Amino acid sequence: MMIQAGNMIDMTIGVTFGLSTLSAAAYGQIVSNAGSILFGEAVEAAAAALGLRSPHFTHEQKMLPIVRKTGLL
Repeated sequence: MMIQAGNMIDMTIGVTFGLSTLSAAAYGQIVSNAGSILFGEAVEAAAAALGLRSPHFTHEQKMLPIVRKTGLL
C-alpha cells in the first residue's frame, strides 16, 4: 500500500506542487501507517471470523525477539 500511495502522490500532488520523489514516498508511508491504524481492527475481526485464534501471549513472550519479528511480518 505504501508504494502505491507514494506513487499516486508523486504523480498527482507531487507534480502539482513540485514535491521530490522522496517526499512523495514519505507521504505514502504516512498514508500506509494511517491505513494500518484505521483498518487494523477490521483485519483482526476478519481473522477471528476465519476461525484464527489470538495467541494470548504473556508479557515475557511478547518481548521475545522471534515473537516481535514474526509480528512485524
